[in-house]
Amino acid sequence: MKLLVPNDIHLDIDAPDGVAEHALALALAGVRRFPLVLDNHAAHRWDRSLFDSPELRPEGRLTSLIGASVLVWGFGSIGTTLAPLLEAVGATVAGVARSAGTRDGYRVVAEADIEAELGRTDVLVMILPTAPDTTKALNARRLAALPPTSWVVNVGRGSTVDEDALLAALREGRIAGAALDVTAAESLPADSPLWDAPNLIITPHVAGGRPLGAGELTSRNLRKLLAGEPLDNAVAR
Repeated sequence: MKLLVPNDIHLDIDAPDGVAEHALALALAGVRRFPLVLDNHAAHRWDRSLFDSPELRPEGRLTSLIGASVLVWGFGSIGTTLAPLLEAVGATVAGVARSAGTRDGYRVVAEADIEAELGRTDVLVMILPTAPDTTKALNARRLAALPPTSWVVNVGRGSTVDEDALLAALREGRIAGAALDVTAAESLPADSPLWDAPNLIITPHVAGGRPLGAGELTSRNLRKLLAGEPLDNAVAR
């Protein structure tokens, strides 16, 4: 959500907490096979075979975030909010940003080196903005670098994923699944092939729909604006 104020300044009032919560929910729903559980529910079928392995990480399947390697591509305020939530359920977390280093105690990989990192990634969470250099950033080559047991979660922008390449990877079983809160075309057309893609969870761009603290931020910034002080969360245009 954007608040327009004088001098052509925009304020970002989407709190990271809600997006991080939704990303965690999508990742858990995917690896814990909730779409198949819901199918069984609709069919009134009590089927424990989805979880029949005595092993936490059975061969050829990702069934838990416990011990999983999660890579968060776009390691800003949402990423650094999400990382400890993932750690709390047992995942190991690294970030991807323009330059390598350490941020909030987490290892951060440079975007130029992401493909080497993808080969050991169980869950890739994308939180990239729309920009010329992020268009279809997750392309066929990078999807091919992921293990066949991996999941992709996108709570950033739909333009950052090559949807044709993602569909092919899902249909051919080259990744385990994906969960999208955003798509290139929104609202997603009823005839989009994404609706029928195997192992794909779709939510209708709702991760950031609850801007926590928006009222407080607006009031505080109005006071600052009137006093001629710098505004909080200002985004340069």
